Amino acid sequence: MKEIQIVLVFETSRLKRTDDAYYLWMLKNYFFKEMSCGNNSGLRIIFHFAYMDGKTNYRNKRKQDSALKQINDYKRGYSGKTYVVYCFDVDTKTAADLSFYKEAALWCKESGFLVSMAFPEIEDVFGYGRDKGDKVCRMRLFARNYPKKNDIEKENLFVPLSSEPIALTSGQTTFCSVIKAIVDEAIF
Repeated sequence: MKEIQIVLVFETSRLKRTDDAYYLWMLKNYFFKEMSCGNNSGLRIIFHFAYMDGKTNYRNKRKQDSALKQINDYKRGYSGKTYVVYCFDVDTKTAADLSFYKEAALWCKESGFLVSMAFPEIEDVFGYGRDKGDKVCRMRLFARNYPKKNDIEKENLFVPLSSEPIALTSGQTTFCSVIKAIVDEAIF
């Protein structure tokens, strides 16, 4: 059986872990059920999480080194292919945020990493926008009330990878498209 590992790098901190539940829900409900990326595909996927401790920290040398250390710790001793996906929230479509995203995407590409984006935040994809409280409160609400698969528009999870942040509408993410591209490459 072929095996790969995917390291998901989140904006949040290791202590708060406010994004994990949303991404795990997407993996569980779309990749290990619907897309048969579980035992029947001939592909075993190992997932790990790394944390940036803040959105713009990919360009902070100390935080960057910390995230890269986490990634390298996962790679060490693993002989298969490792994919790294930085998961960013676009937040707003202001010139400053769009400029940040382009800069972050370029840094990821130069570093050999993939990028997933959500607009405005991953919480909005699941209906837990800013009106529902702070990120920790929203994550707890989500964890208590996991949505049924049919409650989430599949098209909002599989936005094409060629999409620019400006093309995203509220409650959309490219995450599932990124993971699908990795799986397709690994299988074929």
